Amino acid sequence: MTISGVLRTALGKYYDRYKRFRDQINAAYFKMHGMRPWSRGYSEYRTQELNKVLGSEELMRVFAQSKPLPEGYGFRLDERIIEYPWVLSRLPEEPCRLLDAGSVLNFDYIINHPTLGNKDISILTLFPEASCFWGKRISYLYADLRDTPFRDNYFDSIICISTLEHVGMDSYIYTGGQLASKKDPGSFTNVIEEFNRILKARGTLFLTMPYGKYSDFGFFQQFDASLVGKAIKFFAGSLAESSYYRYLDSGWILSTSSECSNCDYFNIHETKYFDERSNKDYDKDYAAAARAVACLKLVKSA
Repeated sequence: MTISGVLRTALGKYYDRYKRFRDQINAAYFKMHGMRPWSRGYSEYRTQELNKVLGSEELMRVFAQSKPLPEGYGFRLDERIIEYPWVLSRLPEEPCRLLDAGSVLNFDYIINHPTLGNKDISILTLFPEASCFWGKRISYLYADLRDTPFRDNYFDSIICISTLEHVGMDSYIYTGGQLASKKDPGSFTNVIEEFNRILKARGTLFLTMPYGKYSDFGFFQQFDASLVGKAIKFFAGSLAESSYYRYLDSGWILSTSSECSNCDYFNIHETKYFDERSNKDYDKDYAAAARAVACLKLVKSA
């Protein structure tokens, strides 16, 4: 190795140690200063908690078997604390060709999870990510989910975590207006039909979305029972499994679709005067985002 190579390696290790220390400090700051969602240290704390959950065989079994969650689970955290373990606990152990529709796996602590180690992963999203894992043989493609570049019957499994609700909505928040398109909220069914086309027979679709009272927030729509039913109806197969989780002021709990039907979404982007030193902009329960989430496993017909 050249001197410059040695220096790059040493600097890389130093930066990794610095980043881990910085993240620990920020996570601790979040815990010590009121645990207000999206304030300083929130992202680092959420990552820390997700690492604990995804690394716990006991908790992953709880999700795999749809058992009640431990008391205080996911306190003041958004729905990713539900969606990631629910989906990853159900992925097949054997190698398979996997599509991440929406680029929600594109984080080191997710991509490095053992369940994904033997998967041939393609990530399809509308706009390029700030960082990518090319070195891990992850394929990145940029396109509209309603018109993907894949051939028929290509994937064994598709993961679509909190993405379907953004289809046909205003994409400005994600693309800075570079890919503006006509609003068409009902076109999420075109995505389901496209999944039908590119998924193999007996392949699985893992689908999650914020759930409860229907709301249009411009850049996404919260699904209600009618829209969830519509998504299932357009799928060329059957619903193999569904789980619903609800957020309370004490954390997330296993619930039912009917119990979640009136849940509202807390939209941090509408908090115009957000100030992490005050509590005035939060709801009483300090929800971070969705107050309910629907998690579906669908299997394509043979």
